[in-house]
Amino acid sequence: MSESTSATLVSGQGDGTTAAATTATATTATATTTTTAAATTTTAPTFAWMPNADETTVGYIQNKGWKDPAQVLDGYRNLEKLLGADRAGNTVIIPKHDAAPEEMGKFFDRLGRPADASGYKIQMPEGGDAEFAKTAGAWFHDLGLSEKQGNALAQKWNDYAASAKTTADQQAQARFQTEDASLKADWGQAYTQNVAQAQAATRGLGVTKEQIDNMSASMGHKATMEFFQKIGARMGEGSFVTGDKTQQFSNVMTPGQAKAEIQTLRSDRAFTAKLLSKDAEASQRWTQLHQWAFPEDSK
Repeated sequence: MSESTSATLVSGQGDGTTAAATTATATTATATTTTTAAATTTTAPTFAWMPNADETTVGYIQNKGWKDPAQVLDGYRNLEKLLGADRAGNTVIIPKHDAAPEEMGKFFDRLGRPADASGYKIQMPEGGDAEFAKTAGAWFHDLGLSEKQGNALAQKWNDYAASAKTTADQQAQARFQTEDASLKADWGQAYTQNVAQAQAATRGLGVTKEQIDNMSASMGHKATMEFFQKIGARMGEGSFVTGDKTQQFSNVMTPGQAKAEIQTLRSDRAFTAKLLSKDAEASQRWTQLHQWAFPEDSK
């Protein structure tokens, strides 16, 4: 017969011996359980150095793993070092992440936050915005920074700004030198004349140094110089100062202008005839045009 619950139940029917044996076994098991429980209850551990400790104290000692009074004393000494008299009033409780603003405010105050934003001593660099210092102080206070932290952060910002300005000035100077070299190459021997025309234009228009610098920062040095040179040339102011004398412009041409003029004169039969006959004026003009057109060859 296969084993099953129904087979077990049916097989016990009408068998008084089996039933009696089952009852006796159950009774014996119950008695054994009761005896074991009683033994467990009456065998709680005790400590010779603390004989009167109650059950909870015994459990605490067991959890701590203390074996003798010396370990308890060491634990107390460590606690005293952490929370001793020299630290009285200097301990803080870290708020939970969802603490109320009021609780966080008290916490920041305990860490050294000034009473208000004016408590930060923010040093602004020369020419700095004093209003920004006030605004930054308010930010620091809202963020709970201590006075030391706020001042240190402001100094780091000043150092960064100064370094950034130095880098920007160096880059601007490099761009100026590159564009000025390009301008000299384009204007050739007319450079001095064209600069004087550009200067004449700024004087005539009453343009200030600050306005010129702003234009140069936006347009670039070369484009700014070319802009004012064109205006100066059209204004017709034909004198510039050299040393202590005022001289007339000599109508110096840029390399591009000179090359264009050479091409024009090559098609001029009358000029070509004079040049071939070694006319002094034609020869001088031809030589001058080539010096302007190819300044590197005339050095």
